[in-house]
Amino acid sequence: MSQYPEAEYATQQKGYHQGPKSTSGLAIGSLVLGVSSFICTIFTGAIAIILGIIALSKISSSNGRLAGNGLAIAGIVTGALGCVWTLIMIGMLLPAVQQVRSAARRTMTMNNMRQMSLANLNHESTYMRFASNISEEDPESGENLSWRVHLLPYLGYQELYNQFKLNEPWDSAHNKSLIGQIPEVFQHPQIQAELPEGYTVFQFAVSPPGTENPALYVQGERGATFGEITDGSSNTIMILETSAAAAVPWTQPKDWQFDPDDPTRGVGDSFPGGFVVTFCDGATSFIDDGIGAQNMKSLVTRSEGDTPNHMAY
Repeated sequence: MSQYPEAEYATQQKGYHQGPKSTSGLAIGSLVLGVSSFICTIFTGAIAIILGIIALSKISSSNGRLAGNGLAIAGIVTGALGCVWTLIMIGMLLPAVQQVRSAARRTMTMNNMRQMSLANLNHESTYMRFASNISEEDPESGENLSWRVHLLPYLGYQELYNQFKLNEPWDSAHNKSLIGQIPEVFQHPQIQAELPEGYTVFQFAVSPPGTENPALYVQGERGATFGEITDGSSNTIMILETSAAAAVPWTQPKDWQFDPDDPTRGVGDSFPGGFVVTFCDGATSFIDDGIGAQNMKSLVTRSEGDTPNHMAY
């Protein structure tokens, strides 16, 4: 019999557990998940915090049957630290992930432009001149459709090409209905989602008629021949990417207007640090924004008799 029967009776009446305490499984789970959150995800840390809070509540209401306050608190703390650590890591990795994505899209852009340049070289092999906004099949129709449309057979889109009416303008009722069928090769991987449906930034450099030292393409004229590219095919731009603001419907016979006084105006702004071009020999290159006006002018013109500084791009 107890020496203090009144105290024993009071303890039993209050419901205190006098046997060995068992550690709360929720507290243990909270600590395990809290530690795991450093190598897993933020969700693991959040679950650890929730379990720790539940464990503290159950321990508090167990009248001494459950132990593990320290484990639960440790689980909450480590879970919170794990969440913060995950957010920090995400913040540090996000720029790197964006750079990788941008690099991949730049590679896709260069591949698309390389396909266009090879198609244009095949066009030159067939007609002895590069493509233009005038159809070689129906030159009397004038500039009804863009060079992009006229290159479709050389890009594997013969069926789509056959749907166009070459003797009608690009915005006729029939031809306009085909704008939405823009081939993937004319879509820019980086900014296409920002453009209106059927628009493209892949364009020729165009000079007005009568220009003494023109770009590859002269407005209203048929495509240039290799003999007219006296600066050399490896020194003359065939296709470039313009800024999003200068995008045009891919079927419209409209291109980037070359301004000798401001030769980089309106060029691509899709990628940081520069823009992509292809040359008349089929090569593709990323041009640095710091190329300078004179070097850019030398690359655009086809017969100025100058040689660009290749160290600048």
